[in-house]
Amino acid sequence: MMTATEAVVKSDPPVFSIVVPIHNESDSVDELVSRIEHALLTLDGRYEILLIDDGSTDDTLQKLKALARFHGHVRVVAFRKNLGKSPALECGFRLAAGEFIATMDADLQDDPSDLPKMYEHLVNEGWTSSVDGV
Repeated sequence: MMTATEAVVKSDPPVFSIVVPIHNESDSVDELVSRIEHALLTLDGRYEILLIDDGSTDDTLQKLKALARFHGHVRVVAFRKNLGKSPALECGFRLAAGEFIATMDADLQDDPSDLPKMYEHLVNEGWTSSVDGV
């Protein structure tokens, strides 16, 4: 049974979308999602993580599907073949439901702990567009 807070969180649209293009990154995706979720605890669940698998040939897609089953904020899209980073980002931008969008690399080159500062900056400065590379 859901608590009242959980019901509100699940029904509210996300305010922040994190778009992550991924290609053959099976070793890092579990840590990636964990670190993003930890970083965004202050958003009370009003975020989404869009993981765009760009035709991975390792077990990345299987791991992404498992993550989506156990993490309600995770959405996965899979390309049948490798199309490149730009098409993966475009796909994520089209699907993003958040008012604000940020992108990250799946290899943790970008630090998820920077996301809250980025979000606060976007909100406080009145930005209405996406931010590339946290």
